[in-house]
Amino acid sequence: MPFATRDVAVVQQYIDRVYHKEQLTPARFLYSANDITIFRYDYRPFGNIILHSDLSAQVLSDIKLSSSKALELELFGVDYRGRSDISKVSYVDPAGKLQTLDYDPKGMTFRLGKGGFVTLWPDPFGLMAIYSLDQDVDVHVVGETPSVRLGFDLDGQTLMKGRELKCRALVCQEAGGMDVEYWQKLRALWGLDKSNPPGQPKVACGKYLGTEYITAFEAEQGGVKTVIPKPEVLPNNIFPLTVEAMNANWSAGAYSLGRYYPGAVYKGKLYLGLDGDWLDKQIFLGHPLVCNRPEVMIEIRKLDAESVDFQVYNPLPEKVSVIVKPSAALGVEPFARRISLEPSQTERVRCDVKPLSR
Repeated sequence: MPFATRDVAVVQQYIDRVYHKEQLTPARFLYSANDITIFRYDYRPFGNIILHSDLSAQVLSDIKLSSSKALELELFGVDYRGRSDISKVSYVDPAGKLQTLDYDPKGMTFRLGKGGFVTLWPDPFGLMAIYSLDQDVDVHVVGETPSVRLGFDLDGQTLMKGRELKCRALVCQEAGGMDVEYWQKLRALWGLDKSNPPGQPKVACGKYLGTEYITAFEAEQGGVKTVIPKPEVLPNNIFPLTVEAMNANWSAGAYSLGRYYPGAVYKGKLYLGLDGDWLDKQIFLGHPLVCNRPEVMIEIRKLDAESVDFQVYNPLPEKVSVIVKPSAALGVEPFARRISLEPSQTERVRCDVKPLSR
């Protein structure tokens, strides 16, 4: 598992082996890797389960696709278990219109628009919705207990060796919910309905990259200074965000009014799930402390309105001299602490913190 914090976890799913005749053998045609991001689930009644899937696949050898299947290339799928009373399927087409059809368990194939969702109902366990984030995709739904597959209807085409395929999707379930309009409302609030975009964060330092369920920023000088508007609906009372241009060797998180909340850095991104009380106020996102040597590790033990307690570690085989200072976006008076470290040495440091005078 790449990482897990109190509010978010990223797990990796690899498909490089296939099960055949009681043994695992290397995949011959397709290798895929899927990063699944799960933000905190609210266990109260009518909470939401939301999984963000980021799948990439590489063609290992030429593949001649069948022209007889309803969906020749399947990239992502969800199986409904124990649900045999479904009679309707609703989905958002490429034109952005919500369509509702009678469900045919013998099989249905239709085109799902980018940012749109598909849901089957009624469902006594709570409606499930699958959103396509990257592109228009083909959907095939079949079975008395339905199987939903996302992919491409390529009708006998050949996939050439070396081609890369991507599919980003959201899988969501509203426990006990039965309202298709709920998914329509979230589609707009999550930035997936381009005709009805959500309110944008105000950014004083750094860059806002956009919202597709996860709100994304890019750091400048180690951080982002922003005010994020609180949306009308906040599932599980958690706001998912990422910050790019991060260093996995340095502590990173959110800071506001003397309160620090740590996150985790994975593949150069900070992942955070913030409670609603962090919104509608100025906050800092990123590395509270930075230094002139990216290889040196900085771990924040405590950060409040009066001081920062941290330790630095030198993983290099030679002695280094580093200067640790606060990010320019943190909103505190600048300071610089020079620290000399022998190879494999750790030193713990405390510095006073003073808010910038306005």
